[in-house]
Amino acid sequence: MLRRIVPSTIHSAIAYNKQVAAYHTALQLLEANNTTTTTANNATNNESTKLNPKLVIKQKEQELKLKELQKKLQKENQLKLQLQTQKRKELEKKLQLQNQQKLKKEKLKMKEQLQQLKSSQEGKIKTKKEKHLPKRALTPLLWYTTLNFNVVKSELLQSNQLNKEDKITLQFSKVQSELKRRWDSLDEKNKEYYLQLSLEDKLRFTKEKNLYLKKKELNKRPATSFLRYFMDIRENLKNENPNASVTELSKMAGEKWRNLESSVKRKYEEAYERDLEEFRNRQ
Repeated sequence: MLRRIVPSTIHSAIAYNKQVAAYHTALQLLEANNTTTTTANNATNNESTKLNPKLVIKQKEQELKLKELQKKLQKENQLKLQLQTQKRKELEKKLQLQNQQKLKKEKLKMKEQLQQLKSSQEGKIKTKKEKHLPKRALTPLLWYTTLNFNVVKSELLQSNQLNKEDKITLQFSKVQSELKRRWDSLDEKNKEYYLQLSLEDKLRFTKEKNLYLKKKELNKRPATSFLRYFMDIRENLKNENPNASVTELSKMAGEKWRNLESSVKRKYEEAYERDLEEFRNRQ
């Protein structure tokens, strides 16, 4: 750097101008050297690239290989994802099918259990009815079917109209339909025998029914003293309270029973005790 000098005289001013000119020339020379060095370096680089085309080709090949590898990796990842999704869907379907099968089995078991319970209850009811109730009378058609069932069945088997391999229900329905057809084609003379059987069966049923009802009445437990009193007062209570229900009437009778005289109450109690002793003796 040049020091600034304030000229005092003409001689000093001339010397100052010379120094400034020398400074500018030195700057220009430095800039020229820098430009020459940069251009020389660029030229050398260009010449090196121009002189080595193999390096350029290798770089391009490497770039292409990298792109291909990236594409392959993307495809492989996509395939893996697709396989995973397919496997997951298959597993979900299998699980759904297994759950459905389990539910079906459970439903079937529940139905079987319910049927068993129903059949057991029906069996119990039937046994109770068979023990106590008399057997109902058969109609003429039922007498005809019961007496001729095996005969018609054997005839149908011989004529190949019925197969032994068929289910029992199907065989039964076929035989019944054939019996009904034959019954419709019978004359009145041939039907008289079965009509007589049904009449005798009806008489038997009425006798047994009457005996059953008598036994039922005898085995019936006697009414309590309050019920006897309520049955005696019921008509009067209805007339006095026509809009009252049965529960309301029973409440009214209960209040009257509580306020009833001991002598009147004793009559109903004695009647109940007498009937209860007779009932126990019958048992």
